[in-house]
Amino acid sequence: MATSSYAFSALGSKRIDFDLLLRLVPILVEVGWDVFNVRKPDANGWNAESLSRLAAFFTPSEPKSEPTIPMTDGTHDATCNCFSIRPSYAPLAPEAESNTKRKLTVRQGSEVLTLAFSEIAFTVTSTKPDGKAGKRKHATTLYHIIWAEVSGATLTVSFVEKKEKARSVCIKATLHGSTEAEAAEWVEDLLNAAYKDIKRNKKLKVFVNPFSGKGKSVELFNQIVKPILDHGKCFLDITFTTHRKHAVEVAREISLDYDAIVVASGDGLSHEIFNGFAEHENPRAAFAIPLAPVPTGSGNGCCLSLLGLEDGFDPTLATLNVLKGKYMRSDLCSVTQDGRRTISYMSVAIGLMADIDIGTEHLRWMGDTRFIYGFLRGIIRQRPYPIRISLKVSERDKHEMHETYQAAWHKQDDDVETCWDDLLPSEKLPPLRYSEAETDGWEDFDVPTLYFYSGLIPYVGRDLLQWPLALPSDGLIDIAVQETASVMSLLGGMGIAPQGGQYWSNTQHFFKVHAYRIKASGTGVLAIDGENNPCNDIQVEVHKGMGAFLSPSGRFGVHFDYPAPGSKK
Repeated sequence: MATSSYAFSALGSKRIDFDLLLRLVPILVEVGWDVFNVRKPDANGWNAESLSRLAAFFTPSEPKSEPTIPMTDGTHDATCNCFSIRPSYAPLAPEAESNTKRKLTVRQGSEVLTLAFSEIAFTVTSTKPDGKAGKRKHATTLYHIIWAEVSGATLTVSFVEKKEKARSVCIKATLHGSTEAEAAEWVEDLLNAAYKDIKRNKKLKVFVNPFSGKGKSVELFNQIVKPILDHGKCFLDITFTTHRKHAVEVAREISLDYDAIVVASGDGLSHEIFNGFAEHENPRAAFAIPLAPVPTGSGNGCCLSLLGLEDGFDPTLATLNVLKGKYMRSDLCSVTQDGRRTISYMSVAIGLMADIDIGTEHLRWMGDTRFIYGFLRGIIRQRPYPIRISLKVSERDKHEMHETYQAAWHKQDDDVETCWDDLLPSEKLPPLRYSEAETDGWEDFDVPTLYFYSGLIPYVGRDLLQWPLALPSDGLIDIAVQETASVMSLLGGMGIAPQGGQYWSNTQHFFKVHAYRIKASGTGVLAIDGENNPCNDIQVEVHKGMGAFLSPSGRFGVHFDYPAPGSKK
């Protein structure tokens, strides 16, 4: 789930784009007509012309929704599979390229190529007739190497290259001046460097949700994800989900020998998998299998949190994370409602944010743009939600929390204590520590609430870094409570939401807690990891390091550094 803001960046700054405002006003007016029923809604609920114009206005030019040519043997095509996004790393430094220690010369048609790698870089250059280096054709890092092999006189190397956009490249060429044994040694050295401390030939369980987002998951999987995993010599066990909770059914019986679970979907399918693990005969071992999401849904908050804002919507780089990602323990939560226990890995929402997510399901054709419409509708209505909030608070001062976060970010401890460490032999799941009757150490928080939002990961969607101080396994839940506020102040904050700037807003309250309770009215929407649930009372508590993901860095792919008001930065 996401509440989009990229189209409102002008409103979040002091420099106003008046052309943008002139285009925005009629859309806001039409949304207002729908909200206040001045114009009769059509059969779909809201004025169709308003929705069409809204979608056209806010749909970004990037990333592109249609993949093009998948990775194939032979020379690569310049339009090979990719979403168009900004590069996440700078061009290779000259010293990285000059530190080359291994070279191999091959012939591709009439062209002679030199393939070389150092401790950091991999390059492909053409060779002039006099033997001197010619034009550089490809340059990437060893992290982006997918595979290499030699068979007879034929060498094959596949990798991901990212310039203006990410693409997978496969070079297939004939050895030139080297024996097969020499080439085999070069290949093994390259793979050892590219897969240092990383297992090769992974056994993967793959879930593909054909119904997520705009319904492009199968196409994206077949054209982008599977070719990369095949080139990486992975064993794939693929399930295309057919109905709600299908992934729960599979996960509760899953074999425990998979190296990772690939989730080609939005954020909802991971929720099903974790809850399937909870029903497994060996939950501890099941929860230890890392998930590696690939973004094919609307919000894709989990991918954004793992890969970062620039790469989080790119299925090519998300698939590379399956091959090269580091193991990362992650906190999970138990949500108890009416005696039923649900595992949550991402978020719990009540109020406006839940309405945006669940209330725009019929607008999936708009992609994540549907969340803009829901947000505009919600802030115009400005309806406070009657809930009572009780918190088991760990931290509440924004500046102190920010300092703690910065220290933890730079420390990064790979040896994480988890909730499983003290589990008794008779216990399958971590026990619930807080009774619903307990009041000692709990405090109430009472403000006119537009929305209550708790989370375990930083991003909700590409346009909202809702919990910028979230850490993978600090054993705490991040909570944001948004007070009712003026429409213009909420609109103005959207421009800084992708960077988490709303954290410093006086009307948005943040806490880090061990647990919390919500006394709900029974009406409205409660969303757990974006899934609709009855809006009844809940109690939520965190389980430190209960689950696991793969991440390129072994931690979340975002570092919050948005300056506080009045700071020198």
